[in-house]
Amino acid sequence: MAMPSNPDIRAASRPGRSPALPPSWRISEGYSHDAVLDADGKWRYLDANVLAVGPHAVLLEEALRPKVIGVEGERPEVVLISLDDIVENSNLNWALQAGERWTMPSVAGEPEQVYFATTWETWLEHASEPVSVWLPERDGEGIIRRLALVERELRFLREATEEVGGHRGFLVLLAAEIGLTRKEIGELIGLSTGRVQQLCDDAGPDDRQLVTTVLAESRELLALTGVDGPVDSPLDPRLRPPAWGPDKLDEVVATMVACGLLEETSEGLEVTTSGRLVVEVPDRRKRRARVTHG
Repeated sequence: MAMPSNPDIRAASRPGRSPALPPSWRISEGYSHDAVLDADGKWRYLDANVLAVGPHAVLLEEALRPKVIGVEGERPEVVLISLDDIVENSNLNWALQAGERWTMPSVAGEPEQVYFATTWETWLEHASEPVSVWLPERDGEGIIRRLALVERELRFLREATEEVGGHRGFLVLLAAEIGLTRKEIGELIGLSTGRVQQLCDDAGPDDRQLVTTVLAESRELLALTGVDGPVDSPLDPRLRPPAWGPDKLDEVVATMVACGLLEETSEGLEVTTSGRLVVEVPDRRKRRARVTHG
């Protein structure tokens, strides 16, 4: 059964990316994530920070039975790895450098075969390397497979919950920065004022820096476009700060949309009430400073 492509589940964690959760991790009889070894030697699902369920490494010596040359009953002297096997498995690329190319002539109408010959010692150096992984939800059967499928779903849900929770914390901090009160934020999302304050206090340096960057870049763009009427052409060079390239402009606009500072309408991009607050907050702070020190 064909399944839709799998966007990175971490896309929900930062503005400017789709917050939609990918459907492909849901229980399915015909689809499975692949897994790769991370730097810590743990199998994680490809393009996701999620530990694989019940993985078993498949070693080179288990996956490949190469031809060997030697005296029967004694340790082989030469190991022959076919070029076809190397093409199919990038984990065998070492044989291209370590081996000597041998071409076997055609026999009985069969095409000639190309091998790379290495010593037995060289083969042993690589024989215990993992070349693939056995995953129970893909390669198992029966209740083992079903249990692994459900466990995979649970792990992706936990990861998604953590990521979306982090995104909520970022938006709470941003909302507080542009002038919403803790009470207003709490009433909106069903949290107490104290809990909202705790979310702001618990924000890490990365989120604080991201809020600072989003506000600064938003103000820089809105200083050129203005806040009244639609932003007709966000790609127009005249509506772009001189130091920004087209990719940077696209990134900032996408982030502002994700943060609710810009909104896509039938007439184009329009600055929201929240976007106006981004511009007004510094002015309000300057006025308060003049009253305090005047």
